[in-house]
Amino acid sequence: MNYWWASDYHFSHANIIRYCNRPFETVEEMNEVIIRKHNERVKPEDTVFFLGDFIFKGKIVTDTI
Repeated sequence: MNYWWASDYHFSHANIIRYCNRPFETVEEMNEVIIRKHNERVKPEDTVFFLGDFIFKGKIVTDTI
């Protein structure tokens, strides 16, 4: 088991792409890439502490993360 600390995913925050020069065309693309990269690293038995700015508004439809 590993412990992870994460912050500033900013799911569903369209303007964060522009504000932070994130390399995505759409919010959907950004959300998918963040989830994929998170799941490549974090295993089901791990614990993740989210320290802030997880989602801007709306919801994420997924059965992972």
